[in-house]
Amino acid sequence: MPKSAIARVNWKTYHSPPEEVKESIDRYGPVRFYGSTRPQLISRVADGGTLWLVTRRPNKNRIPIYCVAYKIMNCFQVDSHWPKYSHMVAAKGRDSWVHFPHNDATDVILDLHFNPEKKLTSAIAIANRISNIPTLNDEDNELLDSFQHKVFNSKIVFFSYSHRDEDSAFIIESELKKRTISVTRDRSLLLPGDLHQEKLLREAASSDCFILLVSPDAAASAFVQAEVRRALDAYGRLVKKIVPIILSPVGGNGFPKELGEIQAWTYNGPRTTDADFDSLAQGIRSAASGAR
Repeated sequence: MPKSAIARVNWKTYHSPPEEVKESIDRYGPVRFYGSTRPQLISRVADGGTLWLVTRRPNKNRIPIYCVAYKIMNCFQVDSHWPKYSHMVAAKGRDSWVHFPHNDATDVILDLHFNPEKKLTSAIAIANRISNIPTLNDEDNELLDSFQHKVFNSKIVFFSYSHRDEDSAFIIESELKKRTISVTRDRSLLLPGDLHQEKLLREAASSDCFILLVSPDAAASAFVQAEVRRALDAYGRLVKKIVPIILSPVGGNGFPKELGEIQAWTYNGPRTTDADFDSLAQGIRSAASGAR
């Protein structure tokens, strides 16, 4: 079974490819190469595996900032045409790699477990760890895929709710739109032919702010419970804030206990004032700055 691994790429190569890289592209066409002096590169991804490439951004402060630069898929071994690298893999076809815009993936990388498991203790340790081209486990791949989705499909707010609470969801969404907050939920997200649960779970784990309409019907929904679990697992990494909105005084029964530790907002139906919605919007906006 193809594996996945993570490795380091030089910032200059990521930001402005050197001449030998440009020459390779001209020579081979739409192909991406990665070379290393370490033989484990071949054993780990050359059989159709996926290689995540990470680079360290120049930073005036001494605290390292790392970003995901490339994701290279369906890797295969090629003869090295760069003298300084004895081992090389490639991916052919423009759908076999992803070039990331500037991003800050430091916290995400620090949360990787690797295979065998050996978590990083600080950002300073990232360079040494990824220089060995460690393999990733399933949880790591899921986290990096969610980060990729967040980078390319940034959604500030994701709404999780039972369809039996759709009237309340519509009203709250409308009030947030008046306050220039765009909400993503199943009605606006899903297209014909989509695998709806997979797509919704990915959104739940990669939105800046996850909103849950808390009610007995939501607690009884397996889909809502799965979204809540995914958001809680990503809390503090990709999901910056979780906002439970109470629709019923007994609505929280049946949800994970971690949810009860998060400050909730109460929707009082027609009695909810503009000032109440202003307060909700202010709390959601703080997710963009990473505040909890």
